[in-house]
Amino acid sequence: AELVWSPKEKKNWEDFIWRMQKQQKRFDALKVNYSKGSFDVAIKTGHGPIKDKIYVQIESEQYNIPIRYTTNGSEPGPESTIFNHSFPLEKSSTIKAGLFDRTALLGNISSKSILVHKALGKKTIYNQTYNSRYSAGGAIGLVDGLLGSNNHGDGCWQGYYGNDVDLVIDFGSVLNVGKISSRFLHKPNNWAFVPLKVTFAVSMDGNNYRTVSELVSDISVLETGPLVHTFVDSFTGMQARYLKVIGENRGICPEGHRGAGEDAWLYVDEIIVE
Repeated sequence: AELVWSPKEKKNWEDFIWRMQKQQKRFDALKVNYSKGSFDVAIKTGHGPIKDKIYVQIESEQYNIPIRYTTNGSEPGPESTIFNHSFPLEKSSTIKAGLFDRTALLGNISSKSILVHKALGKKTIYNQTYNSRYSAGGAIGLVDGLLGSNNHGDGCWQGYYGNDVDLVIDFGSVLNVGKISSRFLHKPNNWAFVPLKVTFAVSMDGNNYRTVSELVSDISVLETGPLVHTFVDSFTGMQARYLKVIGENRGICPEGHRGAGEDAWLYVDEIIVE
């Protein structure tokens, strides 16, 4: 109700949560049954103060309840580090976090594995537009270190409806590139298929590109899935400033599929450079 009643300039989420927790104490005293909201925490990544670094952000809808976390994959407890501000990652890590009221865990432990690689946080230029329903966080979505599950709606998959993945990653300087991979979701029950072909091309100046790999999938369109398929190739002695990645959408669902003739989805979650 407050969302509708309050003027835009007076809306403040932290103030609202603080007031709700005060109100909940009144409900407790009156023995009123009510929903306390979610006690889960969300682990996200994004840009921070240092250019081209990816920072970890941990959030909760609860006000002033400590979030405790670990970065080594171990379960957090009441003595674990308290999250106060976003922090950069120097290596691939599994972050686990939860809300703790003194010694008690409130809600569930959240876990997110974050992959650190050479394209992490780099500038991405899109030649084709992703669907706004499946943005994976926007322009940083394919270089944020977050890998998707078999659920195309988990927030990590960037979706293309009937069109191709076509983008360029600017490393900012010339790098040694030994391996490139891209992950796609095959989920025909949701009109989603892996690309017909994935092309990797590199450039020193951003204008003249050299194709270094063209990969096709051996996954049959009749494969029911869901599954994640990785297109990957390795290189020796290759340097590049820019990487172009093209994933060719099949365009429409194939013959024999219940959506035959309708636009097909293409879901990609990360472009990984090592």
